[in-house]
Order: sequence, then C-alpha cells, then structure tokens
Amino acid sequence: ASPQVAGLAALLKSYKPTFTYLGLRNTILNNVDAKSLPVVTGGRINAFTSLSNVDGAAPTATVSYSTAAATNQNVTATLVPSETIVVTNNSASASYVFTANGSFQFTFTDLTGNAGTATATVSNIDKTAPVVTISPYTTTPTNQDITVAATTNEGTLNAASYTFTANGTYDFVATDAAGNATTSTVTITNIDK
Repeated sequence: ASPQVAGLAALLKSYKPTFTYLGLRNTILNNVDAKSLPVVTGGRINAFTSLSNVDGAAPTATVSYSTAAATNQNVTATLVPSETIVVTNNSASASYVFTANGSFQFTFTDLTGNAGTATATVSNIDKTAPVVTISPYTTTPTNQDITVAATTNEGTLNAASYTFTANGTYDFVATDAAGNATTSTVTITNIDK
C-alpha cells in the first residue's frame, strides 16, 4: 500500500503544489473507500475522491481583542481562524500586541496551501494623560480666603475649584476614560489672617 499512497500524495502535490504535509495526509485519510481492512483508516485510498475533494477555498479568520474599552495599556489582537492554519508572518504567531493605535495584517495559509488574510485594527489605546489648567488666583498677601479654579482638557476633575481659608496645598486630579491621570498641586502661602 505504501507505493500507492506515495503515488497519490505525489499526484495531489502536482495538482496543488501548495499542499502541506498535514494537508496531504488529511486529504488522503479523509477520502478512503470504507472497507474492513486492517489499516489505520479501515479503508482503501481513492485517488478520484481525494482529487475531487481538494480544498480550494481560502481560509478566513476574525480577530478578537484583549479589550475594546478605552485603555492606557497595550492591546493584544488574536486571530480566530475558520480552520487549521499556519500564520506566515508575525513569527508564525496568531497574536499581535499593539503598543499604540494602528492596524496589522495577518497572513496565513490553510493545510491545503490556500492563502488568507485578516486585518486587526486598534483605536482604543490612549496613553496621553489629561492636562490640568489652573486659573489665575491671588498671589499677593491677603487676609481673605482664596478660591482656585481648575479645568481639564478631557476626562473628569476631582473638583472644579477649591477655597483656601488658610495657607496649604490642594491637589487637582484629572482622570480620563483610559485611566490616565494628572495631578496639579496648588500651594498657597500668602494668606495672613
């Protein structure tokens, strides 16, 4: 039986040169004529059926992401194929780590050698901290309370203003949706009551 199997493998490989070893093996073993024979498949190889059932369709894949929410961390995109594949770029890895927003195209083949691609796109990485702006306030000696106001360019601020009744410090903290935070400390030393 070995010469016949080798001959069928050669015939299949000449028909589709991109066949991988596993693709050849699976095509031959999955297309036997069922018999009660003392062999691995329990059947006899069938060249016509094997050639008729050669996979000619390109493999497809979707991409899953470690998070879709706004984040200040890296995002991992993982290929989810429709069948067994071999990734032909990215060091043969089915995962790609984004350190910044962008796109990456996975290229891959199925076991028959059909080529496919899937593009991963990430737009939810934000590693830029918000900016806190402190409004002008009294810096000359005074016997009055001093109110300091602050704003941020994005996210939320822990307080829009703070009233000093005595000398001291206050931290305005801005936090954006991705978790980036900025602290702006105001120190008052000019109150004399």
